[in-house]
Amino acid sequence: MRKKAKVLLVGWDAADWKVIDDLIDKGLMPTMKKFLQEGVRGRVSTLDPPLSPMLWTSIATGVRPQKHGILGFVEPDPKGGNVRPVSSKSRKVKAIWNILSQSNLRSNVIGWWPSNPVEPINGCMVSNFYQQERKNKKTVEIDKWEMPEGTVHPDKWIETLKELRVHPSEITGNLVMPFIPRALDLKAKDDEAFGIIVKYLAHATSIHAACTELMLNEDWDFTAVYHDAIDHFSHAFMKFHPPRQEHIDPERYELLKDAVTGAYIFHDMMLERLLKIIDQETTVIICSDHGFHSDHLRPRMLPHVPSGPAIEHSPYGVFAIKGPGIKKNDKIFGASILDITPTILTLFDLPIGKNMDGKPLVNIYENQHSKKIQFIDSWENISGDSGELDENSKDDPISEMDAIEQLIELGYVEAPSDDKDDYVKTVAKENKFYLAKSHSCAGEYEDAVNILEEIIDFENPDFRWVIECVNSCLKSKQFEKGKKYLDLVKDKNLISSNYLNVLEAKLLLALNEPNKAIELLNLALKEFSNSAEINIELAKVFNALRKLPEAEKLFIKAIEIDEGNSYAHHGLGLVYLRQKKYEDAINCFLDAIKLTYYYPYAHFHLGEALVLIGEHENAEKAFEQVALMNPNIKKTFKWLYDIQKIVGNKKKEDYYRQILDKIIKGNITVITGLPGKKLKATLLALDKKGNINGEFESLNFSENFDFDFTGKFFEKNNNETI
Repeated sequence: MRKKAKVLLVGWDAADWKVIDDLIDKGLMPTMKKFLQEGVRGRVSTLDPPLSPMLWTSIATGVRPQKHGILGFVEPDPKGGNVRPVSSKSRKVKAIWNILSQSNLRSNVIGWWPSNPVEPINGCMVSNFYQQERKNKKTVEIDKWEMPEGTVHPDKWIETLKELRVHPSEITGNLVMPFIPRALDLKAKDDEAFGIIVKYLAHATSIHAACTELMLNEDWDFTAVYHDAIDHFSHAFMKFHPPRQEHIDPERYELLKDAVTGAYIFHDMMLERLLKIIDQETTVIICSDHGFHSDHLRPRMLPHVPSGPAIEHSPYGVFAIKGPGIKKNDKIFGASILDITPTILTLFDLPIGKNMDGKPLVNIYENQHSKKIQFIDSWENISGDSGELDENSKDDPISEMDAIEQLIELGYVEAPSDDKDDYVKTVAKENKFYLAKSHSCAGEYEDAVNILEEIIDFENPDFRWVIECVNSCLKSKQFEKGKKYLDLVKDKNLISSNYLNVLEAKLLLALNEPNKAIELLNLALKEFSNSAEINIELAKVFNALRKLPEAEKLFIKAIEIDEGNSYAHHGLGLVYLRQKKYEDAINCFLDAIKLTYYYPYAHFHLGEALVLIGEHENAEKAFEQVALMNPNIKKTFKWLYDIQKIVGNKKKEDYYRQILDKIIKGNITVITGLPGKKLKATLLALDKKGNINGEFESLNFSENFDFDFTGKFFEKNNNETI
């Protein structure tokens, strides 16, 4: 008889497969190598903006920031007049440990960001302030190192865990040498690199000590531990990671090139210890919130804006899982950080909230049908003791200000101005910007525009906010408004001329002026030939104009620059689709979906290509996925209807006919399609070979559509088949 489920969740901030795989190949991460042989791995897509407190809260809740309420690194204090770090008090929804608490399951939560003050959950919690040794901008001496109130729950663990902390002064030069072989030279020079390694090695060791202590001495069903050291090491030393970049000083490179490698090896060693504590019935998940550029995509300089260091993050983190019933030595595709909590719920046979934005990763199981996925409307509606904070939870203003100081040093927040009220307003606006980006990331572009219009100052505009507004206007087809904000970019000279050309070209393309767009994009490409974005934008124009060889060449170039760009793979697939190279198109669409599963149009065009080679069953699955992801893509239902007619499924045909009847309004009118052409406005059916076979009369979608020569739709004001 199987024991009750136990789950260990290990969070490594900024961990990236490119670094891990390289170290595994070199024999430097043996624990991770064995782990992957015994389980499943995959890339996990992050959210935008890729800021750790927002992302780790999404991992722990399964919802986006606009739902969970953690926005940025700091926030205005609701009591007024000050700024505080985001905290557990800021979260608006239940985290996985709250759900487990009211399900009579015990949790250990160590160092999660943000988790201060600790929550009175069923189990133990150690806050993200636990390992911090700073007071008033200086490191506190070890004999004066107190632990702030609200750091540990329950109180019985306070004294024990306090003594387990490792102070930076306890990390000697010899302990730093695995990270930097010439560490003693650094220490003698009082080099800041030595201090960075000492600090975050102490932090990681403290978190690990607390975690192992609780795992060994507490009864638990779920343990979650969060480590931020890889992220800190990467921000400080990834610029020195092999291979050396041309602009990096050779001597400095030789001195610091092993630092990031050392951080990963240390995490592999900590993982080995955790795996020795558990039994074979425990499921273990390792994940990161985002990746970190370690190759030619590393930026040479960081922008001097709040959260500027986030430019070094890559959009895909790591996901790995092993345990009873989990596939062995296998891969999955299309995972998102939003999927972690729904997946954990399935491991405990608990229902998933329908309000959650993530999905359970059922393809991790040896027998996918062994897990019966259950749903409830929302865990917020379930009563019972969830261990959440009450409204009167105490603050620790001293610890909070120390945390803010560290965020300022790391470049994530700006130093406060002399005018406290002005600083609070600035923080509030910055968080609204992050909220707008989060809405945009979810495809809620109109919401993003509305928020951005609240904060944009026409006299002194922030270029990031205006650019985000222009892009969101284009996505939501508010072209006149987009032009207004583009004019603001021009008038205030907010960005370089080359990036301005790209932005203006996007608007011109939306307004059916492709030739002007091409001129601007070619100008930008002369300056930035290795920009994947510019190559993609120019390729999209050529694709829309049916200049397919030119588009193909540019999409391939974009993939060579950034093989992880799902938009480039999707675009290349569209080129092959139009060239009737259906197998090649299918492979490209699958590559795009593997990189970004939540990509409705990639699934849609995959369905089209599958229909055209007669793979109707798989095409139907692809279109059904589109209908789930984005039911507003109405042409999906037309394809589903056509497929049922082809295969002769009268029941499903009638079902989709009813859906189409709800969409159809009156007669279709002829509208302009590709530049200079007018096409017959009819809905076309395909036979089993993908040839046109009949048409339906008097159909009109609620939006204006025209058709290209294969019978596929494209939207008015958008030259690209979508």
